[in-house]
Amino acid sequence: MTGKRVDRLAVVTGCFGFLGGMVVEELVKAGWRVVGIGHGRRGLPLATAVEGEVTKASLQELIASSGKPQLVVHCAGTGSVGRAQADPFGEFRRSVVLTADVIEVLREAAPDAVLVYPSSAAVYGESGHPSAEDDPLRPVSVYGSHKVACEELLRSAARDLGLKTRIVRFFSLYGEGLRKQLLWDTCVKLADGRLDLQMFGTGEETRDFMHGRDAARLIVRLADPGLGDCVLVNGGTGTATTVCAIVDRLATATGRFVSLSFDGQEHRGNPKSLVANADRMIRELGFRPSVALAEGIGSYARWALNELGMREGLRLPDHSTAKLTVVVGTCDRCGDLSDLLDSIETHTHVPHLVVVSDAGSTDGTLEMLERRKQANLVVVREGERRGQARALNEVFARVETPYVCWVSDDNLVTEGALDRAVEILENNPNIGMVGLKVRDLVGPFVKAPYIGGIGVAGVLNVNQGVLPTELLRRLGGFDEELRDYGIDPDLTLRVLKAGKEVVFTKEIAVLHRRGWPSDPNSPEGKRLAEKHERARRLLAAKHKDLGGDIRGWKMKLYAWKLLRAVPFLRPRLNINALEPVLGHTPRDWHNAFNARWIHPLDPLRCRSKHYHLVQRMRPSTEPGS
Repeated sequence: MTGKRVDRLAVVTGCFGFLGGMVVEELVKAGWRVVGIGHGRRGLPLATAVEGEVTKASLQELIASSGKPQLVVHCAGTGSVGRAQADPFGEFRRSVVLTADVIEVLREAAPDAVLVYPSSAAVYGESGHPSAEDDPLRPVSVYGSHKVACEELLRSAARDLGLKTRIVRFFSLYGEGLRKQLLWDTCVKLADGRLDLQMFGTGEETRDFMHGRDAARLIVRLADPGLGDCVLVNGGTGTATTVCAIVDRLATATGRFVSLSFDGQEHRGNPKSLVANADRMIRELGFRPSVALAEGIGSYARWALNELGMREGLRLPDHSTAKLTVVVGTCDRCGDLSDLLDSIETHTHVPHLVVVSDAGSTDGTLEMLERRKQANLVVVREGERRGQARALNEVFARVETPYVCWVSDDNLVTEGALDRAVEILENNPNIGMVGLKVRDLVGPFVKAPYIGGIGVAGVLNVNQGVLPTELLRRLGGFDEELRDYGIDPDLTLRVLKAGKEVVFTKEIAVLHRRGWPSDPNSPEGKRLAEKHERARRLLAAKHKDLGGDIRGWKMKLYAWKLLRAVPFLRPRLNINALEPVLGHTPRDWHNAFNARWIHPLDPLRCRSKHYHLVQRMRPSTEPGS
């Protein structure tokens, strides 16, 4: 298929799984509008995402609300041979019966749609040669038998019901996001620091490893309705690799030198050889895998060790459709962090990654993060408190998405807030940072419509923000001398000095739940005050070059003082008043008049925009002009 077809709708079942997620991303890149249903949570570019059980009723409801699809990719179901063996009748319902339900839904609601089903090489059973599509099917496991039954249902649907069906028999899929099977188990042992690795089997078993990204691209290729009524193809590379060789490649990719041994045991349902004859895929579809095994194994090893907490060679997973990386520093705030992650996944729809840098939590944070099993969530274990600036800078240096955001772990993200910030940056190249408007839910400022003070040299500080990754790198990230306090106002100033505008979202983007000291004279309150004073002194010294001509700023301050002196206006212009004045909160007007580089009529000038409180540093002109 060539060109992008944004008018086409695809449904992906099991969209939050390893293969389903990659299929979603590849379909979006190919121009499809994609809706999905399944278990889990991932930052995927879905038009509609339904988290829940895939059933006949839930699929009917999704199609009724989204429209008639031209493509359905049925990825839901188990990928585990062992699980099918342990619960054969339960897995029969979750695979064979569910596939029959999907066919029935399409027959009734979208009979012209293409249905793609990812099957498995397990249908071939034991084979001493590369398996071709016309070879006899001799499954040696319950899992393989279920796949044979599902394939027969799809053949029947094409032959007897007139549906367009596609069966692709994948061999050994791997890639970032897969937390099971041989590669993951090996990385778990490598991350434990073991020098002697004992593995199951003989090591001479051969497999055909295809990267999940190539598998997803093959599924997109099969979406072409012009391929015929029923298409059957192997999904493999045609190259045999022994288990011993693949484990050795993983160890080499992590820079480890280990002693490798195998226990010699054989497992029922685990064939000695599963390798694809890929001739039909190449000849009839013109498709060839593009991810070389050495490259793919290296990327997987780096991703897996990041997930398992090994910081050497930190590299974030490659989500080519992701636009935003959200970076969070944390330590011993398990409940707050969990709520923040939930809010990001629920309310952020732009494709994104989340990186949590943990400074040595002992309150169950790491266990909570492991239970989440999010493919777009990376955990970096710092193991010690080294200052937020240094910890986050190490992550910033490796971010590859166009935009990056930092959010504290005691916050909640509101609906669409990060989406709007990315949209603002994409559409306005002069803007260097979007401040996320923050409202306190607890503490002394709970009555304020939003928080954020005017600091050094009259600059309205950004407490949490989104900015282009390239700009953040060019500025060197946060100032590590400041450690924790003062890093965000310092960054705000440096973005302005770089000639870029700093703006704020109009709506509340972040809800803040910080535990403020109940008594400012308590030891905790005094320590906090000391940190703030240290940051103030460092910032004043670092940015003392911002003296210059302040006559325009003084005129704005005097004008605001005069307005506040009018008896009728005084209560209405109270900084924490909620009733709008000319359509904007008094705090917006306060910031426009009191911040040095915001035009006093900014609320009116930005009426038609998605942002306001525009700060623009123009040394050659009077501030506020």
